[in-house]
Amino acid sequence: MSGYFLLATFKETDESLYLSISEDGISFDPLYGGFPILTSHIGNRSIRDPFIFKDSDRLFHLLATDGFHGVSIFHAVSDDLFVWRNQELIRPFSSLNRVKNLWAPKAFKELDGSIAITWSSTLSMYPSQYPNNHRIWISKTRCFQKFTAPRLWFNPKFNCIDFCPFTIGTKLFGVFKDERGTYGTKPDVRNLRTVQHDLLTGAFGEISDEIIKGPAEGPCLYRYGETWFLLYDRYTVGKWGGASSDDFITWCNLQISVPEGSRHGSVLELTCAEHRRLIAASS
Repeated sequence: MSGYFLLATFKETDESLYLSISEDGISFDPLYGGFPILTSHIGNRSIRDPFIFKDSDRLFHLLATDGFHGVSIFHAVSDDLFVWRNQELIRPFSSLNRVKNLWAPKAFKELDGSIAITWSSTLSMYPSQYPNNHRIWISKTRCFQKFTAPRLWFNPKFNCIDFCPFTIGTKLFGVFKDERGTYGTKPDVRNLRTVQHDLLTGAFGEISDEIIKGPAEGPCLYRYGETWFLLYDRYTVGKWGGASSDDFITWCNLQISVPEGSRHGSVLELTCAEHRRLIAASS
């Protein structure tokens, strides 16, 4: 473990990519003087809920929500996390007339080497008493040129968003937001829960009870050594919270620091060389 971590976020006042760096996984300082590193010039010209991951060829990929009401995934690539290129929109659904939105895309590597992309969407096939009734969907690719047809992946039988995956061997560990309830209505759930997924069988385990009291969203799940770290967005008060766990069951409060105005993002562990390059580029 290098101990270096990169936090990718956006701001409500500027839906662009902002990067911050940490040497302990807890306190994140803005790069590039706090200015955005990338702005979208396609689709809805929006980068929300950014998620950065590195593929087997050591190429960095950025996935993001293309606007609050968008139905596409923003995608760009980079060799160094500083210069981004090849902006494009990925449109998983062919029948766009029944898709209301597409939020918080994430990615993980399947056991066969393919890249699985997940996200939350409300489709007309899931009517609800609430304005939205999200489920978590999945599509797979090997080259970002061809994608499998989207299919329902995680369906807890209730409204859920912001599923953040982390794989270890054949197991996938996930944190997601229970999106049940409406603003101003009690009880209002909107908390964070965990679930595990077997990559061999495709089965999901039992969903945990509440681990983070709502309202909270945008969980960022990562590990430092043998410890689980979790950052999340306290979106109703404009602040972030943190938690840690040694067993993925019992979570303790964690005092964290992120740049003011940051919204829903993701955390990527960096190598020492990647950390040095980013610091040099930001100077």
